[in-house]
Amino acid sequence: MSETKANPWWKQWRHVIMLLAVLLAAEQLRSATSAYLYYLELEQTSLGGEAGYLLLFGRHGVMGVDNENAQTRLDANFESMKEKGLRYVFIYDARRDVLIEAGEHTFDVEPREMARTGDFRPLGKHFTRDLDKRIHTDMVPKEIMGSEVADKIHFEQLSRARGDVKPPFPLQKGPPRIPAPHAQPLDLKRMPPIEIIQFVPKRTLVLRSKALSLLALGLLGAFLTFAGGFSIWWLIGKKQRAEREAEEKRMLATLGKMSAVISHELRNPLAGAKGQIELLEMMLYEDKPLQKAQQAKDELERLEELSNTLLSFVNSRRIAPASYKCAQMVDDLKSLARDKRLEVDTSQMPAEWRYDAITLVRAVDNLVSNALSFTPEDGKVYLKLWKEDERLHISVRDEGPGFPAEMDDMFEPFVTTRIKGTGLGMAIAAEVVRAHGGEITAQNHPDGGAFIQLWVPA
Repeated sequence: MSETKANPWWKQWRHVIMLLAVLLAAEQLRSATSAYLYYLELEQTSLGGEAGYLLLFGRHGVMGVDNENAQTRLDANFESMKEKGLRYVFIYDARRDVLIEAGEHTFDVEPREMARTGDFRPLGKHFTRDLDKRIHTDMVPKEIMGSEVADKIHFEQLSRARGDVKPPFPLQKGPPRIPAPHAQPLDLKRMPPIEIIQFVPKRTLVLRSKALSLLALGLLGAFLTFAGGFSIWWLIGKKQRAEREAEEKRMLATLGKMSAVISHELRNPLAGAKGQIELLEMMLYEDKPLQKAQQAKDELERLEELSNTLLSFVNSRRIAPASYKCAQMVDDLKSLARDKRLEVDTSQMPAEWRYDAITLVRAVDNLVSNALSFTPEDGKVYLKLWKEDERLHISVRDEGPGFPAEMDDMFEPFVTTRIKGTGLGMAIAAEVVRAHGGEITAQNHPDGGAFIQLWVPA
Protein backbone atom coordinates (compact mmCIF):
# COMPACT_ATOMS: atom_id res chain seq x y z
CA MET A 1 0.00 0.00 0.00
CA SER A 2 2.82 2.41 0.86
CA GLU A 3 4.54 1.66 -2.45
CA THR A 4 1.36 2.51 -4.32
CA LYS A 5 1.07 5.84 -2.53
CA ALA A 6 4.72 6.67 -3.17
CA ASN A 7 4.49 5.85 -6.87
CA PRO A 8 0.93 6.29 -8.22
CA TRP A 9 0.19 5.14 -11.75
CA TRP A 10 0.26 8.65 -13.23
CA LYS A 11 3.85 9.01 -12.05
CA GLN A 12 4.93 5.59 -13.24
CA TRP A 13 3.27 6.11 -16.66
CA ARG A 14 4.43 9.69 -17.20
CA HIS A 15 6.75 8.83 -20.09
CA VAL A 16 4.26 6.30 -21.47
CA ILE A 17 1.61 9.05 -21.66
CA MET A 18 4.05 11.21 -23.56
CA LEU A 19 4.92 8.37 -25.93
CA LEU A 20 1.22 7.67 -26.60
CA ALA A 21 0.63 11.36 -27.30
CA VAL A 22 3.51 11.37 -29.81
CA LEU A 23 2.18 8.23 -31.52
CA LEU A 24 -1.37 9.59 -31.70
CA ALA A 25 -0.13 12.91 -33.07
CA ALA A 26 1.98 11.08 -35.66
CA GLU A 27 -1.04 8.98 -36.73
CA GLN A 28 -3.25 12.07 -37.05
CA LEU A 29 -0.55 13.76 -39.10
CA ARG A 30 -0.19 10.70 -41.33
CA SER A 31 -3.95 10.41 -41.87
CA ALA A 32 -4.31 14.10 -42.72
CA THR A 33 -1.41 14.13 -45.17
CA SER A 34 -2.53 10.85 -46.75
CA ALA A 35 -6.01 12.27 -47.37
CA TYR A 36 -4.55 15.40 -48.94
CA LEU A 37 -2.14 13.42 -51.14
CA TYR A 38 -5.05 11.24 -52.25
CA TYR A 39 -6.92 14.38 -53.25
CA LEU A 40 -3.91 15.56 -55.27
CA GLU A 41 -3.97 12.28 -57.16
CA LEU A 42 -7.66 12.77 -57.98
CA GLU A 43 -7.44 16.49 -58.75
CA GLN A 44 -6.80 16.15 -62.49
CA THR A 45 -9.44 13.45 -62.78
CA SER A 46 -11.94 15.75 -61.09
CA LEU A 47 -11.00 18.61 -63.40
CA GLY A 48 -11.41 16.40 -66.47
CA GLY A 49 -14.76 15.12 -65.28
CA GLU A 50 -15.97 18.63 -64.52
CA ALA A 51 -14.86 19.84 -67.97
CA GLY A 52 -16.58 16.91 -69.67
CA TYR A 53 -19.78 17.53 -67.72
CA LEU A 54 -19.90 21.22 -68.64
CA LEU A 55 -19.07 20.57 -72.29
CA LEU A 56 -21.68 17.83 -72.55
CA PHE A 57 -24.49 20.05 -71.31
CA GLY A 58 -23.13 23.07 -73.18
CA ARG A 59 -23.47 21.38 -76.57
CA HIS A 60 -26.72 19.56 -75.75
CA GLY A 61 -29.08 19.86 -78.72
CA VAL A 62 -26.53 21.87 -80.71
CA MET A 63 -25.09 19.24 -83.05
CA GLY A 64 -26.92 18.44 -86.27
CA VAL A 65 -28.76 21.78 -86.70
CA ASP A 66 -27.98 24.87 -88.71
CA ASN A 67 -25.79 27.67 -87.45
CA GLU A 68 -28.60 30.01 -86.32
CA ASN A 69 -30.52 27.42 -84.35
CA ALA A 70 -27.27 26.02 -82.93
CA GLN A 71 -26.29 29.48 -81.62
CA THR A 72 -29.69 29.94 -80.01
CA ARG A 73 -29.53 26.60 -78.23
CA LEU A 74 -25.90 27.18 -77.19
CA ASP A 75 -26.84 30.54 -75.63
CA ALA A 76 -29.66 28.89 -73.71
CA ASN A 77 -27.42 26.08 -72.53
CA PHE A 78 -24.69 28.55 -71.56
CA GLU A 79 -27.02 30.64 -69.42
CA SER A 80 -28.16 27.56 -67.53
CA MET A 81 -24.57 26.39 -66.95
CA LYS A 82 -22.99 29.73 -65.93
CA GLU A 83 -23.75 29.18 -62.26
CA LYS A 84 -21.88 25.89 -62.45
CA GLY A 85 -18.71 27.65 -63.58
CA LEU A 86 -18.93 27.73 -67.39
CA ARG A 87 -17.28 30.88 -68.83
CA TYR A 88 -16.79 30.27 -72.55
CA VAL A 89 -17.78 27.65 -75.17
CA PHE A 90 -16.57 27.47 -78.78
CA ILE A 91 -17.81 24.87 -81.29
CA TYR A 92 -16.68 24.71 -84.91
CA ASP A 93 -18.01 22.06 -87.33
CA ALA A 94 -16.41 22.71 -90.71
CA ARG A 95 -18.38 19.95 -92.38
CA ARG A 96 -21.72 21.64 -91.57
CA ASP A 97 -20.29 25.15 -91.66
CA VAL A 98 -21.32 25.72 -88.03
CA LEU A 99 -19.27 28.18 -85.92
CA ILE A 100 -20.84 29.22 -82.64
CA GLU A 101 -19.56 30.54 -79.28
CA ALA A 102 -20.94 31.83 -76.01
CA GLY A 103 -19.43 33.75 -73.12
CA GLU A 104 -16.07 35.55 -72.89
CA HIS A 105 -12.60 33.97 -73.07
CA THR A 106 -9.20 35.07 -71.78
CA PHE A 107 -7.14 34.04 -74.82
CA ASP A 108 -4.93 36.53 -76.60
CA VAL A 109 -5.98 34.92 -79.89
CA GLU A 110 -9.45 34.70 -81.38
CA PRO A 111 -10.83 31.18 -81.97
CA ARG A 112 -12.86 32.52 -84.95
CA GLU A 113 -9.68 33.76 -86.60
CA MET A 114 -7.99 30.41 -86.02
CA ALA A 115 -11.04 28.69 -87.52
CA ARG A 116 -10.79 30.95 -90.58
CA THR A 117 -7.10 30.11 -91.12
CA GLY A 118 -7.49 26.49 -90.11
CA ASP A 119 -4.56 26.77 -87.63
CA PHE A 120 -5.45 26.24 -83.95
CA ARG A 121 -1.90 25.64 -82.79
CA PRO A 122 -1.47 29.09 -81.10
CA LEU A 123 -4.20 28.05 -78.70
CA GLY A 124 -1.94 25.28 -77.35
CA LYS A 125 -0.15 27.60 -74.95
CA HIS A 126 -3.48 28.35 -73.27
CA PHE A 127 -4.23 24.73 -72.48
CA THR A 128 -4.09 24.34 -68.69
CA ARG A 129 -5.46 22.31 -65.85
CA ASP A 130 -3.61 24.29 -63.18
CA LEU A 131 -6.10 24.64 -60.31
CA ASP A 132 -4.48 27.80 -58.94
CA LYS A 133 -5.32 29.71 -62.14
CA ARG A 134 -9.04 29.31 -61.42
CA ILE A 135 -9.92 29.71 -65.15
CA HIS A 136 -9.36 26.45 -67.04
CA THR A 137 -9.16 25.47 -70.68
CA ASP A 138 -9.94 21.95 -71.79
CA MET A 139 -9.60 20.61 -75.33
CA VAL A 140 -8.64 17.22 -76.85
CA PRO A 141 -8.21 17.65 -80.62
CA LYS A 142 -4.99 15.76 -81.41
CA GLU A 143 -4.60 16.93 -85.02
CA ILE A 144 -5.25 20.55 -84.13
CA MET A 145 -3.00 20.83 -81.10
CA GLY A 146 -0.10 18.88 -82.56
CA SER A 147 1.12 15.43 -81.57
CA GLU A 148 3.36 16.58 -78.70
CA VAL A 149 0.57 18.27 -76.74
CA ALA A 150 -1.93 15.54 -77.48
CA ASP A 151 0.52 12.79 -76.51
CA LYS A 152 1.31 14.62 -73.30
CA ILE A 153 -2.38 14.80 -72.41
CA HIS A 154 -2.90 11.19 -73.39
CA PHE A 155 -0.03 9.82 -71.31
CA GLU A 156 -0.92 11.97 -68.31
CA GLN A 157 -4.46 10.64 -68.32
CA LEU A 158 -3.32 7.07 -68.96
CA SER A 159 -0.73 7.21 -66.16
CA ARG A 160 -3.35 8.41 -63.69
CA ALA A 161 -5.77 5.71 -64.78
CA ARG A 162 -3.39 2.74 -64.79
CA GLY A 163 -0.42 3.93 -62.73
CA ASP A 164 2.07 1.86 -64.75
CA VAL A 165 2.52 3.81 -68.00
CA LYS A 166 5.64 5.93 -68.40
CA PRO A 167 5.57 8.63 -71.07
CA PRO A 168 8.33 8.72 -73.68
CA PHE A 169 9.26 12.22 -72.52
CA PRO A 170 9.37 14.01 -69.13
CA LEU A 171 6.01 15.44 -68.09
CA GLN A 172 6.09 19.15 -67.33
CA LYS A 173 4.05 21.14 -64.87
CA GLY A 174 1.97 24.05 -66.12
CA PRO A 175 1.00 24.78 -69.74
CA PRO A 176 2.64 22.53 -72.36
CA ARG A 177 5.01 23.84 -74.96
CA ILE A 178 3.61 25.13 -78.25
CA PRO A 179 3.91 22.33 -80.80
CA ALA A 180 5.97 22.64 -83.93
CA PRO A 181 4.07 23.86 -87.01
CA HIS A 182 2.59 21.32 -89.37
CA ALA A 183 4.17 20.83 -92.73
CA GLN A 184 0.80 20.96 -94.53
CA PRO A 185 -2.43 22.86 -93.68
CA LEU A 186 -5.13 20.72 -92.10
CA ASP A 187 -8.32 19.89 -93.93
CA LEU A 188 -10.83 20.79 -91.20
CA LYS A 189 -13.80 19.56 -93.29
CA ARG A 190 -12.56 16.01 -92.86
CA MET A 191 -12.26 16.34 -89.05
CA PRO A 192 -14.86 16.03 -86.27
CA PRO A 193 -16.19 19.23 -84.66
CA ILE A 194 -13.68 21.31 -82.69
CA GLU A 195 -14.82 22.10 -79.15
CA ILE A 196 -13.09 24.52 -76.77
CA ILE A 197 -14.24 25.29 -73.23
CA GLN A 198 -13.15 27.63 -70.43
CA PHE A 199 -14.61 27.25 -66.97
CA VAL A 200 -14.16 27.85 -63.26
CA PRO A 201 -13.78 24.41 -61.60
CA LYS A 202 -16.15 25.09 -58.72
CA ARG A 203 -16.61 21.46 -57.70
CA THR A 204 -12.89 20.76 -57.75
CA LEU A 205 -12.20 23.93 -55.78
CA VAL A 206 -14.76 22.86 -53.19
CA LEU A 207 -13.11 19.46 -53.08
CA ARG A 208 -9.71 21.05 -52.56
CA SER A 209 -11.10 23.35 -49.89
CA LYS A 210 -12.44 20.34 -48.01
CA ALA A 211 -9.12 18.51 -48.45
CA LEU A 212 -7.21 21.52 -47.12
CA SER A 213 -9.66 21.79 -44.21
CA LEU A 214 -9.12 18.14 -43.35
CA LEU A 215 -5.37 18.67 -43.59
CA ALA A 216 -5.55 21.74 -41.34
CA LEU A 217 -7.75 19.93 -38.83
CA GLY A 218 -5.38 16.97 -38.86
CA LEU A 219 -2.37 19.21 -38.28
CA LEU A 220 -4.21 21.08 -35.53
CA GLY A 221 -5.34 17.82 -33.94
CA ALA A 222 -1.80 16.45 -34.07
CA PHE A 223 -0.45 19.63 -32.50
CA LEU A 224 -3.10 19.69 -29.76
CA THR A 225 -2.55 15.99 -29.03
CA PHE A 226 1.19 16.49 -28.75
CA ALA A 227 0.76 19.70 -26.73
CA GLY A 228 -1.70 17.99 -24.38
CA GLY A 229 0.59 15.00 -23.87
CA PHE A 230 3.58 17.27 -23.34
CA SER A 231 1.62 19.41 -20.87
CA ILE A 232 0.62 16.35 -18.86
CA TRP A 233 4.20 15.07 -18.97
CA TRP A 234 5.55 18.46 -17.87
CA LEU A 235 2.94 19.00 -15.13
CA ILE A 236 3.59 15.56 -13.66
CA GLY A 237 7.31 16.27 -13.73
CA LYS A 238 6.72 19.65 -12.10
CA LYS A 239 4.61 18.04 -9.40
CA GLN A 240 7.30 15.46 -8.78
CA ARG A 241 9.96 18.17 -8.51
CA ALA A 242 7.75 20.16 -6.14
CA GLU A 243 7.24 17.09 -3.99
CA ARG A 244 10.98 16.42 -3.93
CA GLU A 245 11.67 20.02 -2.96
CA ALA A 246 9.00 19.88 -0.27
CA GLU A 247 10.51 16.67 1.04
CA GLU A 248 13.96 18.24 1.07
CA LYS A 249 12.61 21.28 2.92
CA ARG A 250 10.86 19.03 5.39
CA MET A 251 14.03 17.06 6.00
CA LEU A 252 15.99 20.30 6.27
CA ALA A 253 13.50 21.65 8.79
CA THR A 254 13.75 18.42 10.76
CA LEU A 255 17.53 18.63 10.57
CA GLY A 256 17.36 22.23 11.76
CA LYS A 257 15.24 21.29 14.77
CA MET A 258 17.55 18.42 15.56
CA SER A 259 20.56 20.68 15.19
CA ALA A 260 18.99 23.22 17.50
CA VAL A 261 18.36 20.59 20.14
CA ILE A 262 21.87 19.17 19.80
CA SER A 263 23.49 22.61 19.83
CA HIS A 264 21.48 23.66 22.86
CA GLU A 265 22.35 20.48 24.71
CA LEU A 266 26.04 20.79 23.81
CA ARG A 267 26.49 24.39 24.86
CA ASN A 268 26.54 23.77 28.59
CA PRO A 269 28.85 20.69 28.50
CA LEU A 270 31.18 22.49 26.09
CA ALA A 271 31.29 25.59 28.26
CA GLY A 272 31.97 23.44 31.34
CA ALA A 273 34.72 21.45 29.58
CA LYS A 274 36.28 24.62 28.28
CA GLY A 275 36.33 26.14 31.77
CA GLN A 276 37.90 23.01 33.23
CA ILE A 277 40.67 23.05 30.61
CA GLU A 278 41.37 26.71 31.35
CA LEU A 279 41.76 25.81 35.03
CA LEU A 280 43.95 22.89 34.06
CA GLU A 281 46.20 25.22 32.05
CA MET A 282 46.75 27.32 35.16
CA MET A 283 47.88 24.23 37.08
CA LEU A 284 50.33 22.93 34.43
CA TYR A 285 53.87 24.21 34.11
CA GLU A 286 55.48 21.90 31.56
CA ASP A 287 55.28 22.83 27.87
CA LYS A 288 54.05 19.50 26.51
CA PRO A 289 51.02 19.15 28.87
CA LEU A 290 50.20 22.81 28.25
CA GLN A 291 50.30 22.23 24.50
CA LYS A 292 47.94 19.26 24.78
CA ALA A 293 45.55 21.28 26.91
CA GLN A 294 45.62 24.12 24.41
CA GLN A 295 44.80 21.69 21.57
CA ALA A 296 41.86 20.33 23.54
CA LYS A 297 40.70 23.89 24.21
CA ASP A 298 40.93 24.77 20.48
CA GLU A 299 38.82 21.76 19.52
CA LEU A 300 36.22 22.66 22.14
CA GLU A 301 36.10 26.22 20.80
CA ARG A 302 35.63 24.82 17.29
CA LEU A 303 32.74 22.68 18.53
CA GLU A 304 31.28 25.69 20.30
CA GLU A 305 31.53 27.74 17.09
CA LEU A 306 29.83 24.95 15.13
CA SER A 307 27.06 24.78 17.71
CA ASN A 308 26.51 28.53 17.51
CA THR A 309 26.52 28.39 13.69
CA LEU A 310 23.85 25.70 13.66
CA LEU A 311 21.72 27.77 16.01
CA SER A 312 22.20 30.81 13.79
CA PHE A 313 21.06 28.84 10.74
CA VAL A 314 17.95 27.60 12.53
CA ASN A 315 17.08 31.09 13.76
CA SER A 316 18.07 32.94 10.55
CA ARG A 317 14.42 33.52 9.55
CA ARG A 318 13.39 34.87 12.93
CA ILE A 319 13.85 38.61 12.53
CA ALA A 320 12.53 41.71 14.29
CA PRO A 321 13.23 44.70 12.01
CA ALA A 322 13.56 48.18 13.46
CA SER A 323 15.20 51.47 12.50
CA TYR A 324 18.95 51.46 13.17
CA LYS A 325 21.84 53.68 12.18
CA CYS A 326 23.82 52.17 9.34
CA ALA A 327 27.05 53.51 10.84
CA GLN A 328 26.49 51.23 13.83
CA MET A 329 26.35 48.24 11.46
CA VAL A 330 29.66 49.26 9.91
CA ASP A 331 31.28 49.65 13.33
CA ASP A 332 30.01 46.22 14.39
CA LEU A 333 31.37 44.63 11.20
CA LYS A 334 34.77 46.27 11.66
CA SER A 335 35.00 45.13 15.27
CA LEU A 336 34.04 41.60 14.30
CA ALA A 337 36.48 41.44 11.40
CA ARG A 338 39.44 43.08 13.14
CA ASP A 339 41.42 42.92 9.91
CA LYS A 340 43.32 45.73 8.17
CA ARG A 341 42.60 44.16 4.77
CA LEU A 342 38.96 45.21 5.05
CA GLU A 343 38.13 48.47 3.25
CA VAL A 344 34.68 49.98 3.71
CA ASP A 345 33.02 52.46 1.32
CA THR A 346 30.22 54.43 3.03
CA SER A 347 30.19 57.46 0.72
CA GLN A 348 26.62 56.72 -0.48
CA MET A 349 25.37 54.96 2.64
CA PRO A 350 22.05 56.15 4.10
CA ALA A 351 21.98 57.39 7.67
CA GLU A 352 19.29 54.95 8.88
CA TRP A 353 17.55 51.84 7.64
CA ARG A 354 14.98 49.36 8.88
CA TYR A 355 16.54 45.92 9.47
CA ASP A 356 17.16 43.32 12.13
CA ALA A 357 20.43 44.40 13.69
CA ILE A 358 21.47 40.99 15.01
CA THR A 359 20.75 38.72 12.02
CA LEU A 360 21.77 41.13 9.22
CA VAL A 361 25.06 42.01 10.88
CA ARG A 362 25.73 38.31 11.42
CA ALA A 363 24.89 37.58 7.75
CA VAL A 364 27.22 40.28 6.38
CA ASP A 365 29.91 39.24 8.87
CA ASN A 366 29.73 35.68 7.48
CA LEU A 367 30.30 37.05 3.98
CA VAL A 368 33.20 39.24 5.11
CA SER A 369 34.75 36.37 7.09
CA ASN A 370 34.57 34.08 4.05
CA ALA A 371 36.12 36.79 1.86
CA LEU A 372 38.97 37.36 4.32
CA SER A 373 39.67 33.63 4.59
CA PHE A 374 40.22 33.38 0.81
CA THR A 375 42.13 36.65 0.40
CA PRO A 376 45.96 36.57 0.55
CA GLU A 377 47.77 38.57 3.22
CA ASP A 378 48.64 41.39 0.83
CA GLY A 379 45.14 41.48 -0.69
CA LYS A 380 42.05 43.49 0.07
CA VAL A 381 38.38 42.88 0.87
CA TYR A 382 36.01 45.63 -0.24
CA LEU A 383 32.76 46.26 1.63
CA LYS A 384 30.35 48.83 0.20
CA LEU A 385 26.97 50.09 1.43
CA TRP A 386 24.76 52.40 -0.63
CA LYS A 387 21.13 53.35 -1.28
CA GLU A 388 19.53 52.82 -4.68
CA ASP A 389 15.88 52.52 -5.76
CA GLU A 390 14.69 52.64 -2.13
CA ARG A 391 16.87 49.66 -1.29
CA LEU A 392 19.90 49.22 0.91
CA HIS A 393 22.58 47.54 -1.18
CA ILE A 394 25.59 45.79 0.35
CA SER A 395 28.42 44.24 -1.66
CA VAL A 396 31.46 42.24 -0.62
CA ARG A 397 34.34 41.63 -2.99
CA ASP A 398 37.62 39.84 -2.28
CA GLU A 399 40.88 39.28 -4.17
CA GLY A 400 40.90 35.52 -3.75
CA PRO A 401 40.57 32.77 -6.36
CA GLY A 402 36.80 33.25 -6.78
CA PHE A 403 34.10 30.60 -6.95
CA PRO A 404 34.89 27.27 -8.63
CA ALA A 405 33.21 26.71 -12.01
CA GLU A 406 31.55 23.49 -10.82
CA MET A 407 29.95 25.22 -7.82
CA ASP A 408 26.30 25.60 -8.91
CA ASP A 409 24.59 27.08 -5.85
CA MET A 410 26.78 28.83 -3.32
CA PHE A 411 23.86 29.44 -0.95
CA GLU A 412 22.87 25.81 -0.40
CA PRO A 413 23.50 24.57 3.18
CA PHE A 414 26.67 22.53 3.75
CA VAL A 415 28.22 23.58 0.41
CA THR A 416 31.81 24.72 1.00
CA THR A 417 35.29 24.63 -0.49
CA ARG A 418 37.09 25.06 2.84
CA ILE A 419 38.53 22.01 4.55
CA LYS A 420 37.20 22.94 7.97
CA GLY A 421 34.21 24.96 6.76
CA THR A 422 30.66 24.10 7.75
CA GLY A 423 29.06 25.35 4.55
CA LEU A 424 26.51 27.35 6.54
CA GLY A 425 27.93 30.89 6.39
CA MET A 426 26.54 31.85 2.99
CA ALA A 427 23.39 29.79 3.58
CA ILE A 428 22.71 31.81 6.75
CA ALA A 429 23.32 35.05 4.85
CA ALA A 430 20.88 34.02 2.12
CA GLU A 431 18.16 33.02 4.60
CA VAL A 432 18.54 36.31 6.50
CA VAL A 433 18.34 38.40 3.32
CA ARG A 434 15.27 36.49 2.11
CA ALA A 435 13.64 36.91 5.50
CA HIS A 436 14.08 40.68 5.05
CA GLY A 437 12.34 40.43 1.66
CA GLY A 438 15.53 41.01 -0.33
CA GLU A 439 17.76 39.11 -2.73
CA ILE A 440 21.37 38.00 -2.81
CA THR A 441 23.60 37.02 -5.74
CA ALA A 442 27.13 35.61 -6.03
CA GLN A 443 29.49 35.56 -8.98
CA ASN A 444 33.12 36.02 -9.93
CA HIS A 445 34.24 39.62 -10.44
CA PRO A 446 35.66 40.54 -13.88
CA ASP A 447 38.85 41.78 -12.16
CA GLY A 448 39.19 38.57 -10.17
CA GLY A 449 37.93 37.28 -6.87
CA ALA A 450 34.43 36.58 -5.60
CA PHE A 451 31.72 39.23 -5.69
CA ILE A 452 28.57 38.99 -3.56
CA GLN A 453 25.81 41.58 -3.64
CA LEU A 454 22.59 41.79 -1.63
CA TRP A 455 19.80 44.24 -1.08
CA VAL A 456 17.04 44.67 1.47
CA PRO A 457 13.96 46.85 0.96
CA ALA A 458 13.04 49.83 3.11
